[in-house]
Amino acid sequence: MCHLNLFKLIPLLVLFSLIGCGKTLDTASIESTIKDGIAKQGGTSLKSIICPNNITPEAGRNFECVGVLDSGAGFPISVKQQDNQGNIFWEAASVKGLINMAQLQTEFEQGLKKEIGQASIDCGKATVYRSVKPGETFECQLIKRDAKSTDKSAPESAEKPADSSKPATKPSDTIQVTIQPSGDINWQRIIQVADTKLPTPTTTAAETPKPTESETAKPEATDPSKSPAPPAAKSPEDFLNQPGAANDFE
Repeated sequence: MCHLNLFKLIPLLVLFSLIGCGKTLDTASIESTIKDGIAKQGGTSLKSIICPNNITPEAGRNFECVGVLDSGAGFPISVKQQDNQGNIFWEAASVKGLINMAQLQTEFEQGLKKEIGQASIDCGKATVYRSVKPGETFECQLIKRDAKSTDKSAPESAEKPADSSKPATKPSDTIQVTIQPSGDINWQRIIQVADTKLPTPTTTAAETPKPTESETAKPEATDPSKSPAPPAAKSPEDFLNQPGAANDFE
C-alpha cells in the first residue's frame, strides 16, 4: 500500500486586467477568477476564495489567497503578478479534500513502473479535480500494462506462437484509493485473477452392436427334469381298426 500526502493544483495564468479603479488589484475579481478556474476543473466542493485587499500592481510581486472547501477546511493559493497590468498566475498546493486527478494518475504510473513497467491509469471522471471526503474510497482502472522482459538475451523479434485455445485478454487490475481521516491518500493495486473454468465433460452415446446370425436363432434350453409324457393306451377297437389287423385271424 502506498501513501500520498498532498497535491498541487494545476496553476492558471490569468491574461486579463484585474486592476481596480483605485490603482489596486481588484480583489473580488481575483477571488471569482480563481474560484471559477478550480470549479471548471472539477473542484465542486469549493465554497469561497479569500484574497487580501489593497494589493498594488507590481510585476513579480507575490501574495496569498485562501481557498475554503465546503467542509470548512482551508488551503493556501499562491498568486504571482506577471506584470503591473493586473495579469496574475496562481496555483494551489497542499489541498486536502480536493484531489488533482491528473497528478494522482501520474503518481500511480510512476509508483507502478518498477513493478510492471509502463502503465496507463483511468480514474473515470474527465475532470482535473475530484472532491473527496475522509473515509471515501474509489477505484481506478489499470487499462494498459507492458510486462517487463526478464530474459534480456532473447532477441526482441522473437515472438511466441499464439495459443488460440487461451483467451486473448486478461482481466484489468484496479487501483483502490482511500482517503484517510487526516485527508492523506492511501492507494494499493488490486490484482484481478482470471477465473479458470474446468472443461465441461461431454457424454458420447455408444452405438449398440447388431447381433450376428449365430446369435439370432438360439435353441431354447430344455429342462432335463421334465420327461415327455407316455403315449395314451389304445383300446381293442382301435387295434382292430388298424389296416391288416384282421389278417392275423385267417
